[in-house]
Amino acid sequence: MSIPIDIARELLDYDPATGVFTWKHRELKWFKTQRAYKAWNSQFAGRRAGSLSVDLKNGYQHRIIRLLGLKEYEHRLVWLWMSDRPLPPQIDHKNRDATDNRWRNLRASDNDANGRNRSMHRNNTSGATGVTWDKEANKWRSRCRLNRKWHHLGRFKNIEDAEKAVAEFHKENGFDPGHGLEKAIYHRTPEITRTSHDRPSRLRPNL
Repeated sequence: MSIPIDIARELLDYDPATGVFTWKHRELKWFKTQRAYKAWNSQFAGRRAGSLSVDLKNGYQHRIIRLLGLKEYEHRLVWLWMSDRPLPPQIDHKNRDATDNRWRNLRASDNDANGRNRSMHRNNTSGATGVTWDKEANKWRSRCRLNRKWHHLGRFKNIEDAEKAVAEFHKENGFDPGHGLEKAIYHRTPEITRTSHDRPSRLRPNL
């Protein structure tokens, strides 16, 4: 169950320019005791809300908001906060950084469109998206995935020709110009910073 937008507006602030949610000062009605009320606001009011979630299988990172026992992806909450339109099937991060939830970085999308605006895979070893070394053929192989299907573009002696084949396929099929050019920023930084300001374990407000 997602977070109701009216509750989110009462308890959070959102800055479209930075993409950051912060906790508002929370009223006494949300707490069982005066002590919990003072302690929670002293620790959390004015601080950034949400936490970083990391998929340990592929390293993909995004931010989530936990509120009153409910959880929502931060970019989905931004959409509900900023737009009168219903949630689209997917929300695309234009710069391919799923932790960057500035309003201007988000756009309505779906699975196929999202697949045309991805970062380079973190395990890429050729330095070119869609290009791998074929040991048996002793050549570079080019292939691209589109609409859940693999398209084999050929094998090439020179990596430059293999890259060119991929670039032409991307252009012909409406891929974003930045698709696959570099790894996501969180795959280029060795340290992962985790936050948990949204999960005060002992200070639970009443519903």
